[in-house]
Amino acid sequence: MPLGLKIKAMREKSLILDPVTASKIKALDLRAKLIVEGFLVGLHRSPYHGFSVEFAEHRPYNIGDDIRWLDWRVFARTERLYIRKFEEETNLRAYIVIDASGSMGYGDKMDYTISLAASIAYLLNMQRDAVGLIVFSDSVKTALPPRMSRPHLMRILKNLSSIKPEGKTHPMQSFKVLAETMRKKGLIIFISDFFGDTEGFIKGLKLLRRLKHEVIAFQIIDKRELKLDGSASIFEDMETGERIPFDPRSMSDVYRQVIDDFKNKVKHELLSGLVEYELLDTSTPFDIALIKFLRKREKLC
Repeated sequence: MPLGLKIKAMREKSLILDPVTASKIKALDLRAKLIVEGFLVGLHRSPYHGFSVEFAEHRPYNIGDDIRWLDWRVFARTERLYIRKFEEETNLRAYIVIDASGSMGYGDKMDYTISLAASIAYLLNMQRDAVGLIVFSDSVKTALPPRMSRPHLMRILKNLSSIKPEGKTHPMQSFKVLAETMRKKGLIIFISDFFGDTEGFIKGLKLLRRLKHEVIAFQIIDKRELKLDGSASIFEDMETGERIPFDPRSMSDVYRQVIDDFKNKVKHELLSGLVEYELLDTSTPFDIALIKFLRKREKLC
């Protein structure tokens, strides 16, 4: 078989999905669509009037702008002056980076993370921005460079739907990939519980910020991790497998203090390095995360 036909056959084969995988991707695509569309509709009923479905295609009018590019239809709806932006102004390169280590498998953290990542990818694709994906634990599991096509979005959703949290946390490899591939200023959306190599997370994100990238860090905590409930039981480290007997009733106050100190340290260290930070427990509506994302997204346009 000629080389050209062989490559074509390999590509066609790679696009064939088994029914289970296809149904997972379809379900995730629908979930992301519903989250994003519901969110965008909700913006019109919220105090965040500066954002709209067209946030990537317009910017507020500034004195000196060419009035030929005023969008009078938007003015008729909002009584505000907006300049229509051209595609080359709006295109953004972004990476979604996901911690898929063992601790992310606790409770609803990974399902929440996947839904959030899919929604952000869907939103970026809808606005013709290039989005890539990095998934890591003890090594980099997935590294998709930023693209802006619908087939590329489907590849991202395919990879998201197949994530299985396992292994220890070694984030520095993923930061190295980012530093090597993102030569121009872009947006990095980092999603993790920050358990494990906390210092490595913080050091890497600060480094990316010093390289002039905009960075948003979402710390995902399962709501059950915020406090201890129940009676005596066995606790297992999801990354090392170590098991210890533990009585939650005798340690609940100490645990709350430890978890509060941990969250405050991550927040303080990241904000001091000019990294945007948002704590999300798994009961938090996606609107909060998406508004945080849009605020940073708007700054780059």
